[in-house]
Amino acid sequence: MIQIANGLGKAGERTTEQQKEGKERVDKFVESQQNNSILIFTDGAVEDDGLGMGSCAAVLVQPHADEQEVVKMEVFSVLTDSVEAEVCGIGLALDMAIEHYISRESNVKGEKLYVLSDCKAAIDIIYNRHQTDQQAHVLTRVRSYLKTLHALRIEITLVWIPGHCDIHFHDLADSCAKDSIKNAYDILLQH
Repeated sequence: MIQIANGLGKAGERTTEQQKEGKERVDKFVESQQNNSILIFTDGAVEDDGLGMGSCAAVLVQPHADEQEVVKMEVFSVLTDSVEAEVCGIGLALDMAIEHYISRESNVKGEKLYVLSDCKAAIDIIYNRHQTDQQAHVLTRVRSYLKTLHALRIEITLVWIPGHCDIHFHDLADSCAKDSIKNAYDILLQH
């Protein structure tokens, strides 16, 4: 795990200087890796109004700056908490990576994949393979994706980044995750 967010305080308590430093660290990391790696930013969200909906989003940054990023979202009718939504976001990112690598004609052996998340707890769950009853189905999915990527000989690194620091691709994942819950809720109200 790469810990870009180390020493930058908690998301709701960061100073303006810490937010600026976080943005600079992530921007520098993206710039150093974008042309030779796949980068996918993730985020999860849960619905506050008691319906129990959760969602996640992932933004795949194309290796060439002139290509448009790819965004995917998922909405779940039942999620336990925001950490589980964040783990689902990492799972969605791994699924997107598999699609990306399989769709390419060239040999992908030895390529690097970085999945960037602002939730250290979700990253720890995946790295340490903690399994609770609440996250068993999600972790099974993540493990399956990890096995597939390892079979493709993709080097996978999870990256802990600071949230809410004006990081473009992370903010895009954040807003897509939140909007997908709102859109699902609006559809439910129409029926």
